[in-house]
Amino acid sequence: MKRDIIFVTHHLGGIGGVQRVVDQLATRFAEDGNKVTVVGCAIQSQEKYVKVQEKYQEILLYQEDIFFEKPWLFLKEKFFSKKLDTILSDLLAKSENPMVILANPIVYLLMEKSLKKFSNHAFFIGQMHSSADFVLECKGIYKVYPYIIKNKYPKLDCIMFLSDSYSELISQHYKIPLEKFVAITNPLPRYIEASENDYQEKSKIISFVGRLDPVKQIDHQIQAFAQVADEFPDVSFNIYGSGNLKETLQLLIDQLGMTKRITLKGKTTQVKEVYQKSLFTLLTSKSEAFGMSVVESMVLGTPVLTYNCSQGVADLQSATPEMLFNPSVGELTNKMRYFLTNPEILEGIGRRGQDYVIGNYAEDVIVQKWYALFKKLEDKKGIT
Repeated sequence: MKRDIIFVTHHLGGIGGVQRVVDQLATRFAEDGNKVTVVGCAIQSQEKYVKVQEKYQEILLYQEDIFFEKPWLFLKEKFFSKKLDTILSDLLAKSENPMVILANPIVYLLMEKSLKKFSNHAFFIGQMHSSADFVLECKGIYKVYPYIIKNKYPKLDCIMFLSDSYSELISQHYKIPLEKFVAITNPLPRYIEASENDYQEKSKIISFVGRLDPVKQIDHQIQAFAQVADEFPDVSFNIYGSGNLKETLQLLIDQLGMTKRITLKGKTTQVKEVYQKSLFTLLTSKSEAFGMSVVESMVLGTPVLTYNCSQGVADLQSATPEMLFNPSVGELTNKMRYFLTNPEILEGIGRRGQDYVIGNYAEDVIVQKWYALFKKLEDKKGIT
C-alpha cells in the first residue's frame, strides 16, 4: 500500500542525528513508492542548508534558527505568519489518509490549526528522539518538551520513543495510557556498505564526534586523556564537531599542556574514515537517547567507551558491556589506560558490537516496524 508521508522537523541542514534519521527514512519511504515530503521549520545555528534531495520534496520555512538563536521569529511564526499551518493544510487537503510524523515535539506548537482541522483525515505520529530521563529532567527553554509530551502529544494517534523502557517511564510519570505509545529505534546509517564491514587496521588515535555542547561533557574526555597521555606518548586524541564550547575546550587543552596531543578538528563529513581509523571512540554525555555516534562507530567495528547515561546507550552496549560504565572521570581514565595497554582485545570487542547493531538496527528491520505501525493505525480506522 502506497502512502502520502509527511515529516515535520525543527531543523534542516547540518549533520545532527535527527536530520540524518529524517533524511534516511524519507529517502527509503520514497524509494518504496510512497509520496514523501519533509517540511523543515528552520536551520540549526552555525549550520548550512543546501537542497540536494531528489527522491522526496523538501520545504524549508526559515533560513535561520527560530528556536534557539532567534526565538522571536518562533513567536512571530506561531501567532502571525503561520507558514507551517498554511503549508500543511495545503499538503493535507491534497492527500488521502496521510501519515504525518512530528520529528520533534516543538513543531506541534506551530501546527495546531492543521492538527485540529485534519484530525479525522490524517494520522499524526509524535516522535521524541531524546531519552525519557532527558524529558523528565528538562530545564530552561527545554521545559517545553515535557509540557508538549504531557499536554499535547496524547491528542495524537501515537507517541513514539526509541525504546519500550522510555515509553513505559513516560507513560507512568504522566499517567498516559501505555497503548498510546510505540517504540521504534533509529536505523543504521546508510553510508556503510556490507563489503566495508571488515575490520580495518587502527591508528593510535582516540576520537570523539559530536556537538561541542555542555551535555556532551567533553571536558571529562580531555581531563581523562591528559592523565594517561604521558604513559602512551604515541597516542593522540581528536575531537570532531562544532559548537559554542570551542574556545572553552581549547583553553582547557592549553591549561593541561595537551596542545600537541589533543586537537579540535572542527566539523567533518568524513565520519566513516574517522571511526575506521580510531582505536576506540568516546561518549560522556549527561543524557543521550540512542547515541548515533555510538551506532556509527560500532557498526564500523570500532568500540565506544560510554557513560551509562541512558537505557538506549545501555541497549547498544548489550554485547559489549565492558565498554559501559557509570559516569566518572576517574573510571574513564582507568578504562582508557586499560584498553591502551591491551589494544589487541579491542578487535574482538569491535566485532561483537558490530554484529549486534547490524542484527538489531538494520534499515530493513526498522522500516518494516514503521510499515507495521502505519497498518495498525489504518486498521483502527478501518482503512484498507
